[in-house]
Amino acid sequence: MKRRFDTDNIEKHFFSKKINVAIFFYFMYNNIKSTVCQMQIYIFMTVLEKKI
Repeated sequence: MKRRFDTDNIEKHFFSKKINVAIFFYFMYNNIKSTVCQMQIYIFMTVLEKKI
């Protein structure tokens, strides 16, 4: 009985870890997308300034 409880606990812990990693990667991906967007806007603005 005790051993079964331990394995269940480990599985739950592993599952929650996977969810945390997935959330972490999701936020990282969103951050990268927004920074790329900002970079593009920044480059666009500098190019505009040089033309003007």
